[in-house]
Amino acid sequence: MYREDDVEDPTELNTWKASREAAGLSPKIFPVAVHPRFGGWFAFRGVLVIGSVSAADLPRPSLCDPLPTSAGRTRALVKFNEGWIDRELGMDVDDVYADEAVEYFGYKTPRERKHAMLAAIKQSGGHTATPEEVVAAGDDGTEAASGASSGAGAGAGAGAGSSNHDGTDGTAGGDGASGDA
Repeated sequence: MYREDDVEDPTELNTWKASREAAGLSPKIFPVAVHPRFGGWFAFRGVLVIGSVSAADLPRPSLCDPLPTSAGRTRALVKFNEGWIDRELGMDVDDVYADEAVEYFGYKTPRERKHAMLAAIKQSGGHTATPEEVVAAGDDGTEAASGASSGAGAGAGAGAGSSNHDGTDGTAGGDGASGDA
């Protein structure tokens, strides 16, 4: 987890905070958690604490520092605080979460859309559904997905059926909300 205190030269962060204040926005800098393989972690789904268990002999792997430089930490903090929803922290990562996973776990994705996404995966026999298959499954998930094994539309960029990373997909089920956090 990187915080403002992890930056050696705060000049850029202070400039960023001053520009936010001048624009009438909060200058608060929220910390960012970074996984060395996947990049930014924006939510922790849960933590289990067991007070009566001791694991003093448990081996602890050495951890790498995915952002070893002050400049990298500054860049990640600014990018995270400006627009965390675009998943871009200014660092190279080995793997990225699939657009479908980001959309499914997105905070603006309506429950009906999530049900449709799951229905499309079930109809396809478990493979990752394309955006077109999700739309074909319908918002309530009751209709069969078309072309489940064809892979049509896989890797689609902008356009019909692509994820906009704001909880909408450009075709159906979106709530029309902007991507502003």
